[in-house]
Amino acid sequence: MSVMEYMLMGLGLLLIYITYFIISRDSQQNKKIDSMATVIEDLHRQIYALETQIRQEVDLLSAVDAPISKEEMNMAVERGMQSIAEPVAASLEGVEHNISTFKDDFNKRLHHLEDGMRSLAMPSAVNSMDDAKIIARFKQGAELETIAKELHLSKAEVEFVLKINKIR
Repeated sequence: MSVMEYMLMGLGLLLIYITYFIISRDSQQNKKIDSMATVIEDLHRQIYALETQIRQEVDLLSAVDAPISKEEMNMAVERGMQSIAEPVAASLEGVEHNISTFKDDFNKRLHHLEDGMRSLAMPSAVNSMDDAKIIARFKQGAELETIAKELHLSKAEVEFVLKINKIR
């Protein structure tokens, strides 16, 4: 097997590993999102129960013979709603923080993977000394296969150097 075939096999294995890593991270994040959804559903249930309780208390207050002004009733309802809204707002801020943390973590990992893929894009076997030798031999009229054999490189690497240097 040639060096290029080993590189392709290594790249293939790396892609398989990256795919596995992404799938496993995705399943972990889905679990986190599901747990957040459960918390939000519980909050909605609690809000509904409190709203029902407030309606019942308002009905009881309106049934009492003592007249209650509309303003007093509105203030009582507003206080009840505020006491309900504060814990819900605090919980939503926590959820928002968790989502922000997840987003930042995901972006860091994505940039790390992108940087890793960029380093794989350029072959490391060809260095600047080889570039000069390849160009010199090509200008002397040597065939690509001959240059590749002399410098222990693949034909594709020789072609790559010549194309980058705009010689071929």
